[in-house]
Amino acid sequence: MKQSYGLCLEKHNKAFYLACSCGSLESLKKIIKNGNYDAIDILDKNLIGATMREHLSIVKMLLTQAGITQLGIQTGLRYAFARKNKEIAKLYLNDGRADPTVEENRLAVESFADPNMLKLLIDDKRADLSAQNNTAVVSSAFANMWKSVEVLLSDPRVDPSAEGNIVLMQASAKGKTKIVQTLLRNYPSVDPSAVNNRALLNAVQYGHIKIVKMFLEDPRIRPFTCEEYNILMSAAGSGNVAILQLLLDHLDSDHKDPENLLLLWIAANGTGEQIKTVLLCDKMHLTDKEISEALIEATEWNNQSTFDLITQDFRVHLGVNESQSFINACKNDNMDMAIQLLRSREIDAAAQENKAIKVACANDHIGIIELLLSLPSVDPGANHQTALFKTIKHGRIEAMKILLRHPLVNSNDLHFKRRIIDRHYDQTHIFHQMEEICNANKNKRKRNED
Repeated sequence: MKQSYGLCLEKHNKAFYLACSCGSLESLKKIIKNGNYDAIDILDKNLIGATMREHLSIVKMLLTQAGITQLGIQTGLRYAFARKNKEIAKLYLNDGRADPTVEENRLAVESFADPNMLKLLIDDKRADLSAQNNTAVVSSAFANMWKSVEVLLSDPRVDPSAEGNIVLMQASAKGKTKIVQTLLRNYPSVDPSAVNNRALLNAVQYGHIKIVKMFLEDPRIRPFTCEEYNILMSAAGSGNVAILQLLLDHLDSDHKDPENLLLLWIAANGTGEQIKTVLLCDKMHLTDKEISEALIEATEWNNQSTFDLITQDFRVHLGVNESQSFINACKNDNMDMAIQLLRSREIDAAAQENKAIKVACANDHIGIIELLLSLPSVDPGANHQTALFKTIKHGRIEAMKILLRHPLVNSNDLHFKRRIIDRHYDQTHIFHQMEEICNANKNKRKRNED
């Protein structure tokens, strides 16, 4: 008899399960009315299963049964939120046994990606959406869930300044003007100057001019100095001239940039887009001299991208400081720069006592040396064979061979030889090699004459 009862109960439990899993409310009502099922064994399981399958009417029916446990209700509530089913979640929250605050308000923390579910928790008023150090709003900002951020900000318990004002920083980077405005106006705890004006830097970097204006109008953003290149460089890098002009207006009046250090820094280390932005910025008040000095910086640091744009500016003088830009190009073995500069009449290839050929020889830049020796204005034997002296001093054998073929180079210059002896350079083998080359060249000329 007991075995027959057990089989019958198992059969009814299976029918209970099928009614719940198929969403058949009428069948479920009949089974519950007859009471032919094991409540302890199946109510919780079928409540959770109906929640996962999103059978609203089945969940509603099962929640009225006395055999449902607290564990079953809490598990079902979590699944309702995981499925983002607003109606089923509302059933659970309206049930007096469900508690959305368990496990340190886990529901609030896990629901950051769905604004509708967050609204449910706010309306319920029991869950603390600022739990775990405002994890929900911070996670929403990191995940770019800005509708969720707006919902969370409607809860007065939420503090968006958590984690070092990360919400403001993210909103600035993504151009969320409305959220930035709300944060600046309504939350005294939010600090726009945190982490060295990082939020402003983000807005500048991504070209969000409206947000930049908001920050610059906020009294908590102090006027910054021209040495704070991270902000000014980002403005130049964004290619937005208007933003750069705004920032320059906001410079500390005691720390203006009289020498245009920003221009020089970008010329040396920046990009073509950055130098272009600076050159177009009226607020920089650039003079011909300053732009020409920037050209020297570009050649000194071998920055081809800034060099190309500066040379196109009508205000630049290529031969400034005795053709120093050309000498820098030769020193850095930049043939493209050197040739481009030589196209200008302002450039004197023999400037500063033929310094270009001297630095090229000292650094063994063979291509540059050959280019310079092809120019009639260049004298490789100037200053008592200084160029030749540099090749011996630095051990530049190939450069020395090329120089020795030039008619203006004289290895027998007494002053030159005295310098070699007086300096005691440990390059005697190179000196002897030079003499061998000279003798070979001399013999070759004699044979040609004969």
